Amino acid sequence: MNHTTNGLIAVTGATGEVGGRVARRLASRGLAQRLIVRDPKRTEAIPGADVRAIAGYHAGTEVRRALAAWAPCS
Repeated sequence: MNHTTNGLIAVTGATGEVGGRVARRLASRGLAQRLIVRDPKRTEAIPGADVRAIAGYHAGTEVRRALAAWAPCS
C-alpha cells in the first residue's frame, strides 16, 4: 500500500493509548502531524510532530484555532 500526503495530519488524544499509537504509526511512516493535546507535558517526543495544547476538547473554537494555525513541522 502506498500512502502519500502533502498536508498535515491532526491527531487528537495523542497522550492516550489509541491516539498515541496513531501518532507513532504516522511518525514511523514519515508523515507530518499536529498533536492536539490537553497536557503537552504528557506528549512523548514524536519526530515530525507539532504539538498544540488546548484547554479541553469541548472548547470548539480553541480546537479550530489549534488546527488552523499551521506551522511547518521540522
